[in-house]
Amino acid sequence: MREQPSKMASFVAELRRRHVFRVAVGYAAVAFVVLQLGEIVLPAFSAEGALQLVVVFAVLGFPVVMVLAWVFDVTSEGVQVTAAPDADSLGEAIATSVLPRLALLTVTLLTVGGVGSWWILSSVQNAGTSAGASTTASGLSILPVEYNPDEPIRSLAVLPLQNFSQAAEQDYFAAGMHEALLTTLS
Repeated sequence: MREQPSKMASFVAELRRRHVFRVAVGYAAVAFVVLQLGEIVLPAFSAEGALQLVVVFAVLGFPVVMVLAWVFDVTSEGVQVTAAPDADSLGEAIATSVLPRLALLTVTLLTVGGVGSWWILSSVQNAGTSAGASTTASGLSILPVEYNPDEPIRSLAVLPLQNFSQAAEQDYFAAGMHEALLTTLS
């Protein structure tokens, strides 16, 4: 008497039969190349947020491609719907119960991904538009200053250096470095 395979083993066998793992690796490789090219090319077009959009599309496209890999096969006759498993195959046990779960999982992932990407993109846009005055611990207000590379730098703050070593005899070194730095910059 032959034992029935576990549901997980049946599911993995069905994924292999439908070539889902192969499609996942191919999608990851293509997405990696597209993201690398986007990182190089998109800054040349001054398209702020375009790389983030490419990442969102790559992440949201993954479950869609996995569902398409599950449903369709590419054969020599063209793209065809994947045939149902034979009665003797391992996929028979899960073919009827996994597809609705997979559809629910796909819809859930797309919804979470869409809401997450909307939240991330809106927070990035809000962070860029809400740049105002901030306050230091002492209560002083710090206003953001636009940096213009064409203007020369007129001032530079040099904070006192502290001795972080345990040896107290090194205090003179920290004070001396601070003074030497101030003298050199002035």
